[in-house]
Amino acid sequence: MILALLASVATGAGVMALLRVRGTSGWAMLGFALFLGAIVLALWSHLLILVPGGMTPVTLLGGAFLLVGLAAWKGDRSVFRLDWRIRSWWAIPIVAAIAFWIVGAFSWHELGYDPEVWYALKWKSIVRTGTIWTPDFCDPARQHVAVRRPLLLPCLAADFVLLDGREDHRWMRVWFALLGAGSLGLLHERIRAHPAWLAVFAWLPVHGRESGCFFAGWADPILGILFLLAMDALRKKERGLAGVALIAAVLLKQDAWGFLLMGGALAVVFLPRPMLLPLMFGAAAAAVWASISRRFPPQPDFLAGQFSAENLMASLPRWPQVLLRYGSELVRLKHWAILWLLVPGVALHRRWTREETWWMASILLPLLAYVAVQATYPLEETRMWVRFQGMRLLEHLAPAAWAWVWLRTADRGATSFAVGVNRFPDEPSRSDQD
Repeated sequence: MILALLASVATGAGVMALLRVRGTSGWAMLGFALFLGAIVLALWSHLLILVPGGMTPVTLLGGAFLLVGLAAWKGDRSVFRLDWRIRSWWAIPIVAAIAFWIVGAFSWHELGYDPEVWYALKWKSIVRTGTIWTPDFCDPARQHVAVRRPLLLPCLAADFVLLDGREDHRWMRVWFALLGAGSLGLLHERIRAHPAWLAVFAWLPVHGRESGCFFAGWADPILGILFLLAMDALRKKERGLAGVALIAAVLLKQDAWGFLLMGGALAVVFLPRPMLLPLMFGAAAAAVWASISRRFPPQPDFLAGQFSAENLMASLPRWPQVLLRYGSELVRLKHWAILWLLVPGVALHRRWTREETWWMASILLPLLAYVAVQATYPLEETRMWVRFQGMRLLEHLAPAAWAWVWLRTADRGATSFAVGVNRFPDEPSRSDQD
């Protein structure tokens, strides 16, 4: 555990120095470095497993040492001039939420259903062989579910096992809980929300449920944080950080491919042309993995792969039913409290800027894409997926919705929609609007 934490924090700090990602709070940046470093190490692992026997503890740590050395040579060390003082009593409920996640991690000896059933075979094979070119992945006689899914989550788990030296699922749950804690630091530094609003996010009921939470090893909350990081980096014109987030997202879950498609369409309309480059990197990563995964056995259980224009037109009568089920999930207080109820209220707060329109469209269009795809499933499959996975799919968009509520209502601060430092091209300042 200690080696995994040190390697992740060092890697994250190196990436921040190279990309000149600045922050204010030392404690929040420490969490940000942990989350970002773990993701970057998993991306390195994802590259290593393409080589027979390529992933070992030596090659894994070698990549981390190489990156840290490069950061020490070429990075901006001024990004580490941070304030380590705790300035708000609102840190207490945030720390309490993290403690609750860690207790929840220790409360059970297995990961969640998907991590155990879909991904455990993968990361165990990667740990044992160091590659994906084995019968576990390539032999049709050993076909298993989700065989062609991207492997960033198994790489996250394999990294921990290799650095910790044991396959203890309870400690893996703690590892994922700590990544969730690190994501709170990321939210604090990127959005600069008031600690009270950060505490609201930390205590959303969905984060304490075994189905879909951080500490049970699900990919969905991680994907939601990566979406938010990519959107925030795009609006701040941080191409390197946006590229890392988008590549990680498309290699984490295929759901991100739809987000990338929708985001690309919106980017052409709303973003300056140089900011299309990170989206192109994400699209290239998705295309490379799609090509590689064709060497694996077919995946008949992947219903979304059967999506077509013909199926879409035939499913239109089913849309109201699917939308109604998603609507009932949005107002389910035992999952989301009042988060999604705040969104329409805040939407009426004042006139939308161009940037706010882009941000909300980046939330709504992927949601409509989910509805469109799931409406094409057989009727019973549609009901089952929306009932059991509606909450998890909304986790992909919840951090962005949480940030949109704060940024739209905040009238001050370097990250508010209302100020001019992060405006889109040709967008008037708040004072000009008033």
